[in-house]
Parts: sequence; C-alpha cells; structure tokens
Amino acid sequence: MPAGLLGGGANPSNNEPGRSPARPGHVLPLTTRHESQLPDRSPRSVEGGREVERHEAIIVGAGSAGLAAACALSKRGFETVVIEASNSVGARWLTRYAELRLNSWRPMSKLQGKGMSRSCGRNPSRDDFVAYLDDVSTRHRIRVRFETALVQVQRTGDLWRLETSTHPLCARYLVIATGWDAVPVFPQWPGMETFTPELIHSSEFRSALAYRDRDVLVVGAGNSGIDIAGHLVHAGARVTVSMRHAPNCRRVSSSAFRASPFWFSWPITCPSNSLTASCRSGSG
Repeated sequence: MPAGLLGGGANPSNNEPGRSPARPGHVLPLTTRHESQLPDRSPRSVEGGREVERHEAIIVGAGSAGLAAACALSKRGFETVVIEASNSVGARWLTRYAELRLNSWRPMSKLQGKGMSRSCGRNPSRDDFVAYLDDVSTRHRIRVRFETALVQVQRTGDLWRLETSTHPLCARYLVIATGWDAVPVFPQWPGMETFTPELIHSSEFRSALAYRDRDVLVVGAGNSGIDIAGHLVHAGARVTVSMRHAPNCRRVSSSAFRASPFWFSWPITCPSNSLTASCRSGSG
C-alpha cells in the first residue's frame, strides 16, 4: 500500500516505575522522577485578586536550549525557574521517531558539565539524549514547572509579565527556548483532500518498521527527509525522494573527520573559523 510522507503530538505518558506524576504549577527538581520538591521561596503578590509570582529569570521550555540557559544563569547567581508545557524535560525529543540519532559527534553534543556516556556511541540515540537531558537537570538542580504552558507575554515597566495555564508570573529576565520547529509546516497541495493513502508530516513519523514492503514518497531532502528515507530503506520500504533542487554534494577529506575529536578541546572560535574558511573555499 503506498504512503505519502512529508519530510522536514501528544507527549507519551510517563508510566515508569517510581515516577510520580507532575502536578500543574508545582516546582519539581528537574523531572518527575524525583519525589522530593525543591523549596519554592519565590516572592508573591496579589494583583486584581490573582496571585502573581516573581522571579529574577524565567526560561520557557525545558529542552536542551532551555536547560543550557538555566545552567548558565544559575551559575552566575540568577534565581531561575523553567516552565514547561509538557510533563517531562526533552519532551520534543520523546515524540520523535524511534530510530532517530544525533547527527553530531557525542563529545561535541553536550551541555555544561559532564557529557554523555561512552556507551551511547558516536551518535547517541533519541532515548540516550533524553536520558542525558534528565541527568543534566538533576545534577544542576534546575527548578522546572511542568504542565505550565505560556499563554501571553507583556512588558510591564522593567519586568516581563507571563500569563500561564496555571497563574501569572513576573521576571526581570525572560528566555524563550521553545525551539524553532515547534509548529509543523504542512504545504497545502491540490488534491490533498481526496488523497486516500496515508499522508503525514515528518513530525508524525514514529517508526520505519510500519512501512515495510510499502511504496513511500518522501518530500524534502533536509535533515528529517534524508534521515527518515534512510531508515525506511533499511526497514524494507521502496522509497522515492522528491526535492525542489539538486542536492549540494562535496567531497570532504577524511582528515577533517580524524581531526574532529581535537576540536572539542579548542576554543569555540577555532573550529568555527576553520569550518567557515573551508566552506567558502570549496563552495564560494
């Protein structure tokens, strides 16, 4: 049976043994794995009959960017809290397909402090990375408010006022770390309404095994499209990839990959400038 797939949900329940459910608006240390709560000593006031909680810094989103920002701010002495719409850190990663792996080298894909275990391999899996984010939030004692969705942001004097799904919050500093791919973009093609085979966005793709012995068209040759196409081929699907322009292919010397482990110990500007110069010389 043919299937259509556009390359580029609901969060799975956390029913693990020993995992207590997150309660809306409650401050939990890092993830819902931990039963004890961090003390919440945030100053509060009442405005118009509603309790408004004040913080020095608020971060929206408990993914990798949000946790990294929380680590950096806390290290520099800023009182910080993270609000997260779901009930887990790294929730966006949890909804991705089972075969997903990082396309970057493990030691160069870490946040502050300890990196991922060598047992994760060169390119950690989706589950490895989610477990790592969980460990980062635990080790750095980041305060995360789960099931607290941001509804509106307003500037009030020198403060940011946040309307959330639980209660209002105020902060002097605000970091939005919800990611750039939170909302899927699905082109409206003629005939979509009458297309009877399966037609999904890459964000809805869960596992390549479901497409064994099926004809699949992948639209788009970006990171998601090419990665998904490869997994589909491995699973036994007959895959065709559609792209607007021919891909840019360039031969890269193996010495560049052999040197990559040493970049991790260099200042960030060194590998960045080296790669920029290499790209300009090869591609213009």
